Amino acid sequence: MKFSFKKNEEQDNLGAAVCSLDSDYTIPGLSELYFPEEPDQHHSRDIVDILSEMGKISEEQAERIRTDSARIGPATSSTAEAVILRMGIVSSEDILRAKAGLYDCEFKHITTQGVQKEAFEKLSVDFVRNNKVLPVAIEGQILVVATSEPGNLFVIEEVKKQTQMEVRLVVCRPEDIDAVCDSLTKTDVDYNVDDIISDMTEVEVVQEHEDEFQDLEKMAGQSPVIKFVNYLISNATRDGASDIHIEPKPKYSRIRYRIDGVLFETMQPPLQMHPAIVSRIKIMSNLDISERRLPQDGKISAVVGGRNVDLRVSVLPTNNGEKVVIRILENSSIMRGLDQLGMEEGAMEKFKEQVNLPHGIFLVTGPTGSGKSTTLYCALSQMDGNSLNISTVEDPVEYKLDFCNQVQISEKIGLTFAMALRS
Repeated sequence: MKFSFKKNEEQDNLGAAVCSLDSDYTIPGLSELYFPEEPDQHHSRDIVDILSEMGKISEEQAERIRTDSARIGPATSSTAEAVILRMGIVSSEDILRAKAGLYDCEFKHITTQGVQKEAFEKLSVDFVRNNKVLPVAIEGQILVVATSEPGNLFVIEEVKKQTQMEVRLVVCRPEDIDAVCDSLTKTDVDYNVDDIISDMTEVEVVQEHEDEFQDLEKMAGQSPVIKFVNYLISNATRDGASDIHIEPKPKYSRIRYRIDGVLFETMQPPLQMHPAIVSRIKIMSNLDISERRLPQDGKISAVVGGRNVDLRVSVLPTNNGEKVVIRILENSSIMRGLDQLGMEEGAMEKFKEQVNLPHGIFLVTGPTGSGKSTTLYCALSQMDGNSLNISTVEDPVEYKLDFCNQVQISEKIGLTFAMALRS
């Protein structure tokens, strides 16, 4: 573009100069100057736009999300997603669907049946779990990869580098990836329970008082007992049980799993097996096997199916012997959105309102296994731990959370709920 110069006759006395595009006189040196175009007043398309188009949020909510995101930091999809989750106005699945739309990908529910073993083996299980990228199929020279973070370009490039293949993305839930990994990497030994019980019934309990405790410890270390206890724990975890109840009865030992709050009987091994089973569990949880008159509590950390599982053990003396209850604690069970708790829509709206209030108190009550801890931990996970000071007082601390400060009550040293709350 060439610029020319002329005097404005109406402002000749002021010597004013204006630029004209229709004169033939070119000002030397100005012909090569760069003049930037008018800046685009519209922001690039993001997850908020997609959710608006999906009808999941209103214009007012979209404006609030953008405002709150700007306070946190640079306007990115991750900051907007954090704000949306904290507000609790959109389900986690809808956010994933919006991500799929933003990156022009398909959203799918991934199951083990839909994953090709050849594709799954293209990446290590640890890499898949840590980065939430799951190879699901091979289509010619293209590797189909399911992910919950389609915007993580560094991970996608690493997948290409490790597999030496082009990649096509689909978006899925992170829990789908974990479930497939659990299913395809089962390392549990396929024990024959009947054979284990048969082997254990051949072990006799010495009745002499002075040798009884040593004998129980010896029995607890014998292979059939170890196999049986490992089977109980791994089978309960695989079935989604929250508790294992091992109860002595007059003629047998009753074993029950608590699933969805209801106890289901699974087997009735002979009563003579009961002392060895209890002793094995006590050894695993560092309890005193010689103490059978007082209640005891312990904890076991184990790896089941490639997952880290914490087991809380409670031993209670009864008239037939010691009853053992094992509570199974998995972090994956609490890493979910409020929309996955199963509340009715009206109750969920009221619950979210309470969670978002700056002060106050609400009670979550219910019987064992009804979901009290899961509900409260899910509510905590909706809060922004970076901008808020979140503290909990618990007895016991069931799950370790990185985004808040957790206080374990200890009555023995005087650290009570009242004292912790005052502090």
